[in-house]
Amino acid sequence: MTSDILALLGQNIKFYRAKLNMTQEDLAQRTGVNRSYLASLECGKRNTTIKTVELLAHALGVSVEDLVKPLQ
Repeated sequence: MTSDILALLGQNIKFYRAKLNMTQEDLAQRTGVNRSYLASLECGKRNTTIKTVELLAHALGVSVEDLVKPLQ
C-alpha cells in the first residue's frame, strides 16, 4: 500500500509540475529539494517527509491533498 501512495505522489508531482511548464530543476530551486531526490520521488522510488510534500505542494500551487489523491 505504501508503494501505491508513493507512486501516486510521484505521478501527481510530475503532472502538476508539467502543467506549470516547470522542469525538475525549476521545482528543485523553488523548494530547496535536490533535483535527483525530486526525480526519485517522481518515479515513486523514494519515501519522503510531510514537510517536503508541503514544500512541493506550495511551489506547485496545490494542496497536500491534491498531491496524494488520484487525479480526476
